[in-house]
Amino acid sequence: MSTPTFPAKTTALEVVKGLHTKLDGKVVLVTGATSGIGVETARALASANAHVIITARDMNKGAQVIADIKKTTGNNKVEVMEMDLTSLRSVRKFVSQFQARGLPINILI
Repeated sequence: MSTPTFPAKTTALEVVKGLHTKLDGKVVLVTGATSGIGVETARALASANAHVIITARDMNKGAQVIADIKKTTGNNKVEVMEMDLTSLRSVRKFVSQFQARGLPINILI
């Protein structure tokens, strides 16, 4: 099968559907997912039944995004973890918490 190509105006959902990749049970970590392209990427991945973990500096905003994604996709394997990519301390804390869960990262965005 050839690798699909996508024009500039392709949506995240169209890309996920066009890749023909099974995402069931895959753990996808999405940074920058509390607004814009990140939200729609997380939503598209959740609609493909991936286990989506978004990171957020503002946990209240992250919780709102997660609630909306769960509502619109019906996927309850969507969650938020706190991380500020501008803070090495925050990144290290996130890594420690994530590793303690024993989950793989199959896809990092």
